[in-house]
Amino acid sequence: MTKMSKILAGALALSALASHQTAMAQDKCVTTEEAKAVATVVMPGIVTSLADSCKSTLPDTAALSQSSTFVDEVLAPAARTAFPSAFQTFRSAFGDGLPEGLGYDDMAPLMDAFIGQEVAKGVKPESCGAINALFETVQTMTPDQTSSLLVGFFQLVATAEEDPTKDLPFNVCPVTVSE
Repeated sequence: MTKMSKILAGALALSALASHQTAMAQDKCVTTEEAKAVATVVMPGIVTSLADSCKSTLPDTAALSQSSTFVDEVLAPAARTAFPSAFQTFRSAFGDGLPEGLGYDDMAPLMDAFIGQEVAKGVKPESCGAINALFETVQTMTPDQTSSLLVGFFQLVATAEEDPTKDLPFNVCPVTVSE
């Protein structure tokens, strides 16, 4: 498959993600570990998009304003490592919509662009101070801890009466506690 074919295939798959036309049944869920891999892969795009969305609101000295080094040196390498597992989760959600052979370098720019659009829709300038404060804490955590926190949050809010995660392309399995 040529580089352009891979890029087009990835773009089509992300288009399906954007419209939530997935092959996964609503009652099927991904494991916590699968969800953590996906969260790790999308984290660089989320942080970059938040920084871009808050650029005009935050001072240059804000942690989020200076996040590019953290993204490049911490989040992106973790995303690259988690990508094979996350890619299999994406493939199980989209069926044949994602061909084998797509790599992190093929998908990262497409995912970041898609995530950027989605994040930008939800960021209000008055939220940037709180987002920066949260990022100050997140940057002290490992990528694994951050993805665990994010997935745990999704698992928690999915139990709410008004589930804000209902439009995600796949469900994260509930946490069970064993004795």
